[in-house]
Amino acid sequence: MEYFGLFAFVMVLCYMGLPRQVRQLESKVKKLNKTVSNNIKGENVMSKLINDLVGKKCIVKSDAGLELISNNEIECKILEADEDWLKIEYAEKKGNVITMLLRIDDIEGVEILNEENVTE
Repeated sequence: MEYFGLFAFVMVLCYMGLPRQVRQLESKVKKLNKTVSNNIKGENVMSKLINDLVGKKCIVKSDAGLELISNNEIECKILEADEDWLKIEYAEKKGNVITMLLRIDDIEGVEILNEENVTE
């Protein structure tokens, strides 16, 4: 019985500082959230650049959404863009026009085609 009392006393001593540590960690998390939100502010740098490309022919390089095409590069026309998504339109070999959505975070690169390089 004495061991149980001694064990309980030691546990109380060990966990007395725990609420203070939890408060410190919570304040650190809040500071990190503030710095991240100040740096990002919900805007993606890539999305700002892609908004300028709406309506132009480009070659988009991405591994994420282009598995169906079996190529990581696709010649397409950018229809719309917002903070997270890119809407593109491309023609298959059969001549079918496909509209597709890609996450901007998944795009590795965009190459702008000159008007003379465009094949329609």
